[in-house]
Amino acid sequence: MKEHKKLYKSGKLWMTATVMALAAGTTVATTTAHADATPATNTTSEAQNTDQQKAALQKDIQNKQQQVSDKTSQAANLQSKIDGYKGQVNDENTNYQNEQAQIKKDAADKATSVDSQINDTQTQLDNAKQDVSNTQSQINNVNSQISDLQKTQGTTTSTDSNIVSVPNGQIDKSKSLLENAARNDLWDNHYSDEQSAADWNKNIIPNNIYVSPDSDKTANHGETSPITIGNEYMPYTHQVDIVSTNTGMTENQMRELSILLLNELNHAREQRGLAPFVMTEDQFKRAMARAQQSSAANLNHNESDMDKVLGNWHSENLAFVDANANNLARILYNANDSISSMLMADADSDWGHRDNFLDNGNYNAAFGFKLLDNGYYLMTFDTTYATDADKSNDLVTNTINNYAAMGPTKGSTTTVDNTAKINQLKDQLTGLSQSLIAKQNQVNTLQSQLDDLNNQKNQISSDEQTKLADSTTKHNTKLSDLNDQISTNQTKLDQLNNDIKDLKVAIAQDQTALDNLNKGGQTPVEAKKDNEKYTNLNPSLVVKVNVTAGDTNIPAPTLTEDAFIKDTNANTASAAMFMVLAQTNGTYPEGTTVEWADPAKVQKDAQAAGTYDEEVILDFPDGSKSKAFNVPGVLVVAAKQTPSTNPDKPSTGDDTHTTDPTKPTTPTETTHTLTVHYIEITGYAANGTPITKVVGTQTFTGKQGDTFSGSQLNIPAGYKLAMDGVSYTIGDQDETNNTPVVSVNTPSDDHKDNNTPSVPAHRDNNQNSVAQLPAGAKVVNGQVVDANGNVLPGWKVVNGQAVKSTDQPVMTREAYKAQQQAKNNTKTLPQTGNTDNLAVMGLGAATLLGMFGLAGVNKKRN
Repeated sequence: MKEHKKLYKSGKLWMTATVMALAAGTTVATTTAHADATPATNTTSEAQNTDQQKAALQKDIQNKQQQVSDKTSQAANLQSKIDGYKGQVNDENTNYQNEQAQIKKDAADKATSVDSQINDTQTQLDNAKQDVSNTQSQINNVNSQISDLQKTQGTTTSTDSNIVSVPNGQIDKSKSLLENAARNDLWDNHYSDEQSAADWNKNIIPNNIYVSPDSDKTANHGETSPITIGNEYMPYTHQVDIVSTNTGMTENQMRELSILLLNELNHAREQRGLAPFVMTEDQFKRAMARAQQSSAANLNHNESDMDKVLGNWHSENLAFVDANANNLARILYNANDSISSMLMADADSDWGHRDNFLDNGNYNAAFGFKLLDNGYYLMTFDTTYATDADKSNDLVTNTINNYAAMGPTKGSTTTVDNTAKINQLKDQLTGLSQSLIAKQNQVNTLQSQLDDLNNQKNQISSDEQTKLADSTTKHNTKLSDLNDQISTNQTKLDQLNNDIKDLKVAIAQDQTALDNLNKGGQTPVEAKKDNEKYTNLNPSLVVKVNVTAGDTNIPAPTLTEDAFIKDTNANTASAAMFMVLAQTNGTYPEGTTVEWADPAKVQKDAQAAGTYDEEVILDFPDGSKSKAFNVPGVLVVAAKQTPSTNPDKPSTGDDTHTTDPTKPTTPTETTHTLTVHYIEITGYAANGTPITKVVGTQTFTGKQGDTFSGSQLNIPAGYKLAMDGVSYTIGDQDETNNTPVVSVNTPSDDHKDNNTPSVPAHRDNNQNSVAQLPAGAKVVNGQVVDANGNVLPGWKVVNGQAVKSTDQPVMTREAYKAQQQAKNNTKTLPQTGNTDNLAVMGLGAATLLGMFGLAGVNKKRN
């Protein structure tokens, strides 16, 4: 008998079926056939062949069963050896863990003992250092007393209570700040950081103001004192020209402040070759009258109001000055901050402040003031054309010259002698110095002890790590040897199990062939529907479906090439048996396809990125369908790629401008983003730079020319816009804008003697409403849709979130141009206080940069 092997593929495995063929013998006999011969001989031969086949199959089955028994016994012995090695592994792991724990415990016990000594020594060292510090403080205090006494030794003091000493002379507390500066020549010669501090004359009444060069208009090198102002300057800010914090400056103090400010500007103009400003009493009255008008308090250059009080005016600047000061010197410094901001901070904006201060011509000018309810003075600067008569009545030149002609302030004096006090303090200083040396020696000794203890602790840790490493090395070596033994025997065991499995398959094949022979022939494959034959599914046979989030056309899954039975038409008993094995291993006839069991769930899962388990159904070639099988991770949804914005793009300083309505533009279809940071000014740096913080952010998205304003602006809760009428227009690229806002419910109470504004205002609650989305609604492709995928009206997507739409109608460009043309036909002042986006937003930024509020206009008349 010969054996012929035929291969059948089941899943990814090739299986072997044995086909028996009976040898006809070693010789071939030739017989003569007769027509009337009976078939008895053939029948007998076939019976003999069948018996021989049965005997061969039975013998083969017995041999293979014996092999299975032998190999099973060998496998049991190998498994016993493997279990023994695994037991040794467990024992080794337990011993290793115990050894490691003991090493750590021994080290911890030693470290605890040393830690106790370290703590005691550290406490002694800290106390010794504190003694040194206290003694050093006493020495410093004594030295300071000696220095103060030496400074006044041999000096003279006034016996007149109104006359007090200041650097470079004396001042009379009963006189004005202006009179004391002019009579005693106490003018400050330091007005720029570019000057050397060593050249400062030690005076603090400003006589000049820094003006940046035209080549770098925004440069700011002024406003910073060369040194810290000490107690010797206290009379300026606590005893001379005191201002009531309730009623503010008197009119005389306002006139004096106007003279002081114009004196600074005139010196700056003189350096640039410009004629000085003239200030007459009449011009001061006009500036004061302008300050009382409500349009000025709103930083609005109202031409009608200006005409009423100024007459033939030339130019005007408006600003706020911090009123949080109880003396004229401090108010003078605050006013200088506002003027410096107008000279530098908005120099390139064409708002006109710098040009008005540096205008080339002869002008009668004055500053006017009014105390407002918000804690600030309104400061007006107005000019008219000066006449020769005005020049002869100039309050600036005449007042300062008249005071200077009166000569320095004088009073009776007495000489100071501090010799006895100084000698007493020097003796005390000697004793303290000796005590300091002894205490410092004690600190050195304790520090040395502490270093030794820390070295001991470090050595304990180092020894512990060495022992732990040695223990680990030994443990790993032993584990490696045991695992090698386990691996070697496991390989042998796996081979035995595979042999046993193959033998059992061969026995089953022989038994099937024997059963067929005993039944008198071959048994055909049982006629069943495919869905009855193939009842299992190996998930690895289903190909994963890859889509992108938001896709609506989801393809059906497919089977791998290995999922189909090959050559299933062999009409043999072995092939029939193989078909049964193939069914068990989950392979299917060619032509089998797959469909989704729950398409609605698949469609829903495909809307968000992730990996999803889904159920599938097999469709067989005979028309039957399988039950639903769960396939883990069969649906893979990738995130949808969306264009990114650039919120970190730096602002150009003028991000809120709109296109000139007189110049036609053609908005493109490209979508752009405008990111708005709402900022609050919390203070100013030493160089005058404002310190800000972002209190809210809003993003607008649209096409070029789209405008947002009013209720579309999400002002942070507790704040309002620093300037009314703000609107935004989408430009031709992504942009970032900083918009100033002011707090309405957290006024500052710690801004004494500084330049930080805190302005009460009304609350603006006009923000986008937050509403609950209907059930099943969600954001898909930048739109809000219901559970059925229909776009929901009244909703929009902002920053990826669904919000209730509060969009208001926006004026078209054509309507805006018509409106502007109508305005141009009337007498309209081109001011910075109107509602043009560029002017309003520029003014808003300048307002906060210039001590919270600047506005300027420049109009010449014939």
